[in-house]
Amino acid sequence: MVVDQRRNYLYSAGGEKIIHCQDLSRKVTVCNIKTSNCQPLKLEIDEDLQRLYCATREGLVILFDISEDALIMIHTIKLVRTVPSQQIGNNYVKSLDLDNHRNILMCQMKQGQIYCIQLINQRQVKSTIIEDIDSYGGGDKKDKGENKDNIA
Repeated sequence: MVVDQRRNYLYSAGGEKIIHCQDLSRKVTVCNIKTSNCQPLKLEIDEDLQRLYCATREGLVILFDISEDALIMIHTIKLVRTVPSQQIGNNYVKSLDLDNHRNILMCQMKQGQIYCIQLINQRQVKSTIIEDIDSYGGGDKKDKGENKDNIA
């Protein structure tokens, strides 16, 4: 759940694959959007740009425009590489942190990776992953002690 302090809107994501937007002052539901192909987990809001960032269990980050009283999807970013179907949902975003000054969205994954996404204000479809860090080693160790790609 996140709150837009300027408009007093509450955004929440539940297990039913729906993102809800509620007006806390009027106590009414403003809008809902169903994400039929993914399950929303974490939400982060940028009140200055009126953007909502949603991380899903399937390893996507979805960007929404919330400047109106509707959720309008403007871009998706795939964070996890293609994996066998039995492993889908095992690596998802545990936390989202937004740096408004640098326009960077930090995504910490369940298996330890950290993705830095450079957000482009005017052309959101140009937003992209600029750094992929595997620092925690939360997943299986495959290098047997050789940390060539990992940061120690």
